[in-house]
Amino acid sequence: MLLPGADLEQTAEMAERLRKGVAADTVGGGLRVTMSFGVSASDCEGSFDYKTV
Repeated sequence: MLLPGADLEQTAEMAERLRKGVAADTVGGGLRVTMSFGVSASDCEGSFDYKTV
């Protein structure tokens, strides 16, 4: 997921909201699912460089 304009703290907060949202529900007859996210951010002033991030 790309979050243009978001800094590292905002990105981590979004990942935590997504993790909690997934964990709060069940699928397939009551099966609990969790997710793990890794986050990173690039400098807003420069162009996005996948290798650096």
